[in-house]
Amino acid sequence: MGRINKLDISVANLIAAGEVVDRPSSALKELIENAVDSGADKITVEVRRGGVAMMRVTDNGCGMSKEDVSVAVLRHATSKIKNAEDLGSILTLGFRGEALAAISAVADLRILSRTADSEDGALLESKAGSVPMVSDVGCAVGTTVIAENIFSNLPARQKFLKSDRTEAMSCYAVAEKLAMSHPEIAFTFISDGTERFATSGDGNRFNALYALFGKEFSSKLISVTGSNGAITVDGYVGNSLNNRANRGMQHFFINGRFVRSRTAQAALEEAFSSYMAEGKFPVCALWIDIPPSAVDVNVHPAKLEVKFSNEKPVFEAVYYAVRYALQSYTGKAELKLKEDPFRFTATQSPVAAGREVIKEKPHTLFDVSPVKETATSLPTVCDVPPTPPPPDEPPAFFGSRGNGSTDLASPKPSEFYSSYEKFAASPRTADYSPVRVDLPPSDNSDVFTKDADAVREDATKEEAPIVPIEYIGIVFDTYILGRREEELLIIDKHAAHERVIYEEMMRNLKADSEPPQMMLVPLELHIPQDHLAAVLDFADDIKAAGFEFAVDNGALVIDQIPGFLTLDAASDLIEQLAASLAEGEGQSAVIKRDTLFSRSLYSASCKAAMKGGVRDGEPHLRWLLDELARCEDIKVCPHGRPVVTVLSHSYLDRAFGRLL
Repeated sequence: MGRINKLDISVANLIAAGEVVDRPSSALKELIENAVDSGADKITVEVRRGGVAMMRVTDNGCGMSKEDVSVAVLRHATSKIKNAEDLGSILTLGFRGEALAAISAVADLRILSRTADSEDGALLESKAGSVPMVSDVGCAVGTTVIAENIFSNLPARQKFLKSDRTEAMSCYAVAEKLAMSHPEIAFTFISDGTERFATSGDGNRFNALYALFGKEFSSKLISVTGSNGAITVDGYVGNSLNNRANRGMQHFFINGRFVRSRTAQAALEEAFSSYMAEGKFPVCALWIDIPPSAVDVNVHPAKLEVKFSNEKPVFEAVYYAVRYALQSYTGKAELKLKEDPFRFTATQSPVAAGREVIKEKPHTLFDVSPVKETATSLPTVCDVPPTPPPPDEPPAFFGSRGNGSTDLASPKPSEFYSSYEKFAASPRTADYSPVRVDLPPSDNSDVFTKDADAVREDATKEEAPIVPIEYIGIVFDTYILGRREEELLIIDKHAAHERVIYEEMMRNLKADSEPPQMMLVPLELHIPQDHLAAVLDFADDIKAAGFEFAVDNGALVIDQIPGFLTLDAASDLIEQLAASLAEGEGQSAVIKRDTLFSRSLYSASCKAAMKGGVRDGEPHLRWLLDELARCEDIKVCPHGRPVVTVLSHSYLDRAFGRLL
């Protein structure tokens, strides 16, 4: 007898459901997309226990007849396409005909629907995996789909679900992106009986962003509009004050569908290349409309990625639209062109046309520049440039770049387009945000005073005595030269600062660090909902590290930060910590909780540390050596990269022939 078995249809449906529905939010996404495709202008979404207990999507769209309702739950049954040719012109969000069949295989399903020309509605009911029953019912025009007890017939799948709070925020994120992508629809999202957000449905994209992210976020947006042939770009990007430590707040919508596009990401960040600090990422909500025949949306199981028939026009459309918006916003440079700035050819670009009035050295995001050059110029999208501090006072932040060029013209796309394919989706972990610290008064700039050592000796009597590191100088704005007794130390300042931040956070966890600082004005952070869920899951650990926070209308409101961090550094650290925790939670079955938190703290410390190649004042560097001398391990940073190279006195004598 053969060993190959033909699976029963119920088993096949369960397997197929696993490809479409991996958690409640993926089922919710399919239901909301069906509601959008129905032509509705009002959609209400409700979830209980993160969608595990119940999810309900109600729309006022076209509805379905009794005949259509009975067919809708069959596999590969759809009203969106009829033949293979239709796959080349897809404008709807759904088209595979798998969603309702997959959901009905793993959840108890009810569908109520009525068309405008029918007096009676239709009710479909089915238990997970059972044959559905259809009957008449009275209901409003439109469709309501209710899915309950998801994965109740698959205990093995159910045990891999995360906490109700985490699943609820994943559902929130799904609804949020669909509400953003379709401002012409009035969305209401309710979680466990509480309304989390509501959009007006007036078609105004800015109003939708305001409803979802609030006044502070929306007030720092710049309008973007442009076109390149048949490709149009519209939406908003954040100014230099509205940036993030990762790409979590970059939203791209291709023909009304939220997608992750490396092409669009590369173009966006190239446009911001001379407007934003290295290591920071712009935020955006950009709607890109492109002929359906030029984009394939059927290349990803969740339809989160697309493939363009020609990526270069898309790259150029996004780049020029954003770059032109930034230049118009700052007023520091204008493209004085005779033609439409978005009409360009292979021989002349808008920048090339304006070269007489705008001159700039070629600069690309993807080429590796010498360290010295990266520190010389970093203009930002600000109306008023920052005022440098008095000479006797330390700058307000680590990483002060001094005066830099403010030339804002951009290079030709041909100068950098060929390298954008190297673009990585993960944040650039080689760039780090500056950190401010409280320093001693300028008349007492020697950090290693006897009084300071005496205080620390009293506080840590059982610890080994601290051997101070004498500051000598710095080379390449990256490597500090120091002396410790009979040794010359060459110290990577970024790796050293990373080690200092990490150990200070760990001391906070042990209640053995300086007191935290209360915020006069709370810091409000808008981060992706899955990142926010991870922060809440690790709330006790993060608070033990010196933070105090709460959640208000989907935003993280921070009231207290560790005493050794500035506001910007704390913001970067929390954002990176949240991203690392969210990414690591998917491996929680094989990584212990404390290990996950420690690893995430590595990345967060890395993000908040000062950057190599950026000039810092001598008081800052002396402070860093003081703090480094207190560290338990100065050999390597938390990631294992060397912090210091030691050259002994005798080694130097031998090197110069003084000793044989």
